[in-house]
Amino acid sequence: MEKFDYSIYKETRIYLVLYDSYIKKQGISKEVLFDKLCINNSSYRRARDYEQNVGRQIVDQLSDHYGFVVPSIELINGLEVFTNKVYKNMYYKIYTSYDEDLKYIEELLEKKSLFFPVLNLLKLFMVLNSKKSTFTMMNEYSTLYNDIKQYYSFFTKELKSIYEILNMFFDNTNDDDWDKDYENAMLYQIKASKCHTYKKYIEAIFYANIAKNILLADSNFKRFIYVNQIIMSSMLYAGNYNECYKIALKQIACLESLDIKQFELESANKLYVTSLLGMERYKEIIDLLMDIEYTNLTFIICLLVSLYKTNKNQYLAYYKENVIDNDLEKHDKDLFNSLNSYLKINNKGILNTLAKYDLMGPIIKILKKF
Repeated sequence: MEKFDYSIYKETRIYLVLYDSYIKKQGISKEVLFDKLCINNSSYRRARDYEQNVGRQIVDQLSDHYGFVVPSIELINGLEVFTNKVYKNMYYKIYTSYDEDLKYIEELLEKKSLFFPVLNLLKLFMVLNSKKSTFTMMNEYSTLYNDIKQYYSFFTKELKSIYEILNMFFDNTNDDDWDKDYENAMLYQIKASKCHTYKKYIEAIFYANIAKNILLADSNFKRFIYVNQIIMSSMLYAGNYNECYKIALKQIACLESLDIKQFELESANKLYVTSLLGMERYKEIIDLLMDIEYTNLTFIICLLVSLYKTNKNQYLAYYKENVIDNDLEKHDKDLFNSLNSYLKINNKGILNTLAKYDLMGPIIKILKKF
């Protein structure tokens, strides 16, 4: 795991590297600005490339002009400790101080700290590790990422490793570099997730398995669980129901032993039941779900299909009680009515209607076999 050292930020030359990028972003001629502030261009270049006493004076002049606060040695020391904590927490998915840490970053940004590229980097890294959807991340945070990208030269080697994670998520679309090695499991996790999104399920499994090996070596079981979800889902889409079933059984046992009974357990159970459907183990699905009241659409769909394939009368009774006579939302009722029509007349055109529902992805592939 990365260890962050902020010694370089106690020197002034790194802030002149920052101002190179900042001034360029403002679209202002450096010569015009320096003439206005009485800064010698040659002195600026020397102070940027080699630590010199005049560098501090130039940084102070530019910071006064733009309204930035130069971080003190005490703040830099504190931020070094803070960054190591944030990185460890995000890598191991520890969220006990998440809101407090994000608030601290925002407060420093509001104070116009000259450390803003690093603060924005940490902020986006934290948001990326929240439960926001890919659509939300792309829609709401691409602008922040593009701003961060302009200050790449300001980052230390370790901070660049965080940037690479962001770059993999927001920019990287090359899924063909099979032989490229990364040390960070999060990079492989993002590659696996992207491959899954682009329906490259074999590649998704390949990258996710590499991530799993790194995570196991780091005893990072929480992130391991999320990577396993990518593998199971990819196996469902690829039609490897038996392997998905075996992994799902272990995943459920692991989650229950860790007393994790929220989204992660529900996801594992959905993948487990869908794998049973793919293997045509209808009786097991009925025994598991028949006498339990569920609002989970995946469970209801798998149960309806299983009942239809084993006992038409039992299917009709369940369908009448839970769909026809039930006060469902229009979205859900339309889904079940379309499924019912497909089961009865086996019109492949109806699958196009069912495919519009996100949760139906791997189930569509199963229904095509009927």
